Amino acid sequence: MLRVLLRSSNLGTAQYDVISLMATPNGHPVAVMRSNAPSEYSWCVLCGFSTVFFASRTDVENYCCKHQFTNFRGGRKHE
Repeated sequence: MLRVLLRSSNLGTAQYDVISLMATPNGHPVAVMRSNAPSEYSWCVLCGFSTVFFASRTDVENYCCKHQFTNFRGGRKHE
């Protein structure tokens, strides 16, 4: 059985840094990411095969709260 550790350092890309790892109410992983380059929608939330983009961290936090995502783990906080 292959077991992969889910860490923020494993998910970052050249364009995005993982800020936080969360979980859905069902325990599925959620990644909150921020673009390295300035853009109108520099924040995104990855959940399953979906990516939702946002203009601000406040919008991300409201989305995560509305969908009851929990368990912030690791990452860095950017304002």
